[in-house]
Amino acid sequence: QQHREIVILANKLEGDRWASMDSNVLDNLAEVSRAGFGEAIPISAEHGEGMVDVAEIIDKYTLEKRQRFGLPLTNEETYKKNTDDDNEKPLQFAIL
Repeated sequence: QQHREIVILANKLEGDRWASMDSNVLDNLAEVSRAGFGEAIPISAEHGEGMVDVAEIIDKYTLEKRQRFGLPLTNEETYKKNTDDDNEKPLQFAIL
């Protein structure tokens, strides 16, 4: 059975002004949360806001995957060769 983690990023949320705006932003974020994916992480790709949060999430899931498959906990040891075995693949993610 495949183990997949899903993290929702909400782009175009510069600064904290959106949190107090009279808009549907908070309602939309709450709706995403109700879908069972957890809290959406507000980011602004253009301004680089929230990128530290994204990097921390990637680090967290990379470490968890390495522990789950008994791999070295750092990237210092390189992967031998490409293989179709999921235990040997690095963390995979998609940005949609």
